Amino acid sequence: MEALTIGSPDGSGFQTAPGVSRFAGSILELDFSDGSTLAIHRSIVVEGCPKLALLLGSSTTRVNFGGYSSLAGHALVSYLYTGRYEIPGWTSPVDPSVDLGLLDLKTQFQIYALAKAVALSGLEEQARSTIEQLARNLDFGTVIDAVKEGYPIPASDDSWFQPWITSTIKSALQNPGTSLSRTTQGALRFGDDASVIKVIFECMRKTYSEMMELLSDPDRDDHADLDTPAGDTSSEMSELFAVVPGLPQAHPTLFSPALSTPPRPQGPADASGPFPDAILIGRSWTAASMSAPPADNTPRAEVGPEVEPVEDVGIPGITVVDSPLGGIKKKKSKIGPRTKKKTEVIAYLNPADEPGAASIESPAEKAPEGTVVEPPKIFGWGY
Repeated sequence: MEALTIGSPDGSGFQTAPGVSRFAGSILELDFSDGSTLAIHRSIVVEGCPKLALLLGSSTTRVNFGGYSSLAGHALVSYLYTGRYEIPGWTSPVDPSVDLGLLDLKTQFQIYALAKAVALSGLEEQARSTIEQLARNLDFGTVIDAVKEGYPIPASDDSWFQPWITSTIKSALQNPGTSLSRTTQGALRFGDDASVIKVIFECMRKTYSEMMELLSDPDRDDHADLDTPAGDTSSEMSELFAVVPGLPQAHPTLFSPALSTPPRPQGPADASGPFPDAILIGRSWTAASMSAPPADNTPRAEVGPEVEPVEDVGIPGITVVDSPLGGIKKKKSKIGPRTKKKTEVIAYLNPADEPGAASIESPAEKAPEGTVVEPPKIFGWGY
């Protein structure tokens, strides 16, 4: 190759020595998941992608990117040549049923994943910016599908993805009208084209909306709990059985006057009489009545008739704590109508009062010492 002479025809000027073109040398072929193959100069890879260059042997001529589409590959190649990336546009009519927003976002996630795999921070940053821009105009269901298909296994060192998806979820919850795509509007059923993730998210969104409505109107007098199925009053008594060893025999009669069957013997060897072995803590608007034990002596409880709530103490929760009577399991559960007050009530057996009495203390509004709550409205005893 001759040196190039740049200057006037008479030979004045300067000369430049021949250089090596970036486009000279061998070609690498890159294979992708859809069967397409793209070509790139080996020198471009060596210069622009050190991590990939380290994987190349002296005789390597092909690189298999089987986990990525050729669209992501096109973005990689164009970025290595120009510092910016592009992907081919649609050149033929598109099936109306195809969700172009989903395809575009999925492709961007594939580009982002490929950029992280080959440690190209510049390409990663550009793809991330495009993802954020596209996702703002898409419903959350479409975003979830794009993530599932384009970036199903987030990289362990990805410091961007989790905060971003968290922010996207918050936005979807705050704007429920745009949280689902047209393919998931209405009743969601397993087996539809809606993914399970979309169904679960819609259930979460509905629950969140209900909670926000309740918080915005704390004076609503609906005794239904969000975690209680509609019409299931018996579930008010669930999770409320706790073993109480060493309980005096007198309590069953006082707490459940209708109980005529004497309690079965149970208790310490030196006890003066038989003991029941269980306490049932009911909701404030539900009267708990105990039935006689069945033949196998297993504890059993039944829900009694509804009664008026306990005097308005404004208590959103109740905790049973250890008492001198021994071994009461700690338990929290919502009771009473929702109010604006946020006080936790500690209810416990008070042996200092007459048998069967229960005392209530509220950190915010401490009741006078020894205040007695009518037992049938809160407690029922069984064995």
